[in-house]
This record gives sequence, C-alpha cells and structure tokens, in this order.
Amino acid sequence: MIDLTAIRARADKATPGPWTREECGNDTRICGGDEVLFDNEWGSATGQDWLDAAFIAAARTDVPALCDEVESLRAELAELRRAQATKVTESSSMRPL
Repeated sequence: MIDLTAIRARADKATPGPWTREECGNDTRICGGDEVLFDNEWGSATGQDWLDAAFIAAARTDVPALCDEVESLRAELAELRRAQATKVTESSSMRPL
C-alpha cells in the first residue's frame, strides 16, 4: 500500500508550488515562485532533460492532487464497506428462526 503520510510529508516540506520549467537556449531551470530550484547552467541539457524537468516541475502540484484523490477514494471505500456490513447485519437479523 502507498504510504500517503510519507508522500504528503515530503510534498509539504518542498518549496511551495506551482513549479515551472523555463528554457533559455540549452539551459533548463525549475523555479518555484521567485526561487530557482534547479538550473542546468552547463548547457548540456538534452531533449530528455527538458522532458524530465517538466515532469519534476509538474510533480509539485500533481503529487498533492494525487494524494487528495487517493485519500478521498479510501474514505469512500471505507464508507461503502461500512454500509455493506450494516446491510449484511440487518439482513441476517431479519431471517426467520
């Protein structure tokens, strides 16, 4: 099972988002607000580096959104299980002796 508490804690400790990826020639930067979080200043960025940087930048908002969705679905599943258990209990108590 995914440890949402650990994931959420890492996300909460990260620089607030959203993060962005900026390109300037061969230079790729990931920024959070006014802060540069990553800078490939050596000019050796490849197309894959830019794709990776876009993924990393999107993770700052994607991870919390995914955690929210998983938590919501877990709560919904727990409620459905409670409702099912209640119906099974009620149906068992209605059987004729």
